[in-house]
Amino acid sequence: MFEWSDAKVFLAAYRGGSLSAAARALDVEQTTVGRRLTALEKSLGAHLFDRTSTGLKPTEEADAIQPRFEAMESEALAMEREVTGRESEVAGPVRLTVPDIYGPVVVAPLLVELLQAQPRIQLELIADNRNLNLSRREADLAVRMSPSTQVGLIVRQIGTVGSGLYASKRYLERKGRPRGFAFEGHDFIVYDDSYQPEPEVTWYLQHARAGRILMRTNTSRAFLGAARAGGGLAIIPEYLAAPYPELVQVLPPAKVVRRTVWLVMHRDLRRAARIRAVADFLVKKLGSAR
Repeated sequence: MFEWSDAKVFLAAYRGGSLSAAARALDVEQTTVGRRLTALEKSLGAHLFDRTSTGLKPTEEADAIQPRFEAMESEALAMEREVTGRESEVAGPVRLTVPDIYGPVVVAPLLVELLQAQPRIQLELIADNRNLNLSRREADLAVRMSPSTQVGLIVRQIGTVGSGLYASKRYLERKGRPRGFAFEGHDFIVYDDSYQPEPEVTWYLQHARAGRILMRTNTSRAFLGAARAGGGLAIIPEYLAAPYPELVQVLPPAKVVRRTVWLVMHRDLRRAARIRAVADFLVKKLGSAR
């Protein structure tokens, strides 16, 4: 019989496509992943992965058993969620995933109040634009800018975030302020192909194609820095632009982008006291935050 824990190693390798990706997902050494895969293959008497120059290529045997390992993982995680969901103490670890920028700038300062009142909560804040899988316990709670359609999740609307079109005073002195949506002769800072939030990209394609793309980037920090330096027009969240008086709002969120903020959790965890405490706090604070 193979080691049950090697099912996790197999799935990480199958999903990641390489020893290094599996090692990152499991937070172990790459050599450990290789050793456990070899042990699993020996236990099952099957060759599961071809080691190629580009990574791991699953064999037919791996494709055949992958759904069974998925089912094992699903049952194990369901059992874990059920046990966690019965916990009544406001104590222990809570993993909260939040969007990059919004999390550190808006959410993190608010959480200080909660952690001072509930010092036994061990909070891990993950600022990441990926939708981490809550069913797999990659996180316990998520603050997201789009609703989730994944089965088994509770989704609640808790606020809104507006992004306006901004430029620095220096840029507007040089280029002039656009009138309405007339952007001929203007420069834009836009998202690159690796990170394209749909509302912002759609707005640009609809209204700003007459302008010139000065820079592409995958982070709002670069948008902010380039716009403050006079590089061009950029869609920036109001909360991020507000502290900088050199930035001028050329168009308000009502004419650019307004997103809904959602709180997401797995329904099996809704009665866990520590997770419920964080969720209730976020609903209260983000619902009233401006």
